Amino acid sequence: MRAWLDGDLSGVDPRAELDLLREAVASGADRGDDLRELWRALARIDPVACAELATGPRAVPHPIAVEACLVAVDALESVVAPSGLYPRLATLAPAAGPAVLEVVARRHPGADWVARLSRRFDPVPGRVHLILAAEVGALELACASCARAALVDGMAAAAGELGTLEPAAALIRQGRMEGAQLAAARAFDQRPDLPLLPTLAAVYGPELDPFLAGVARQLRRDEPRAILLRQATGLPLTREALAPE
Repeated sequence: MRAWLDGDLSGVDPRAELDLLREAVASGADRGDDLRELWRALARIDPVACAELATGPRAVPHPIAVEACLVAVDALESVVAPSGLYPRLATLAPAAGPAVLEVVARRHPGADWVARLSRRFDPVPGRVHLILAAEVGALELACASCARAALVDGMAAAAGELGTLEPAAALIRQGRMEGAQLAAARAFDQRPDLPLLPTLAAVYGPELDPFLAGVARQLRRDEPRAILLRQATGLPLTREALAPE
């Protein structure tokens, strides 16, 4: 079986020898072996057997086994719908849940079912989803999904880390105004050079003063407060919110 762990499945009939393959995965996981080459080889030879071994009734519920099988997600997704595949993997080995969430956030940033994984495995649900989606150029899709799921705290955290108003815009589109104000404030605190007023007005509408006043009250830093005060000409509620106490 050592050769199997190295990815050599020469002469193996995966479906006929599935029990032996399961034994190899289970014993290898218990030893802490690197199982990725076995999963890669099995995915090439027989995606159906690969999916059965990864997610079937007798799948190995060990985080090492689950994390390793993530190298075969192209084959797995060809057999199992992603909405069932990834929750099943996370349920098999919850300790592997964060690794599963990382894969999902990059591959399916706009899928609404991702929110369920985010609530289970992200300390601030939505944050990891958005950070990783941004890496693959899918931030807008991910923001829309997180906004529908009302993952406000994670969206605000990601807005601050990424310095982007996209989470705020997505929350406005979903009518989650308080969350949008928080996300906008965190983004502007991080990057006071952002075009705050035109970006928000394009989504919220021209009567921006009441909404922007809520953003102003959430700002933490003096620099963005001073910049917003200079920009808030003709916006009395926003200027009042920025006035020293």
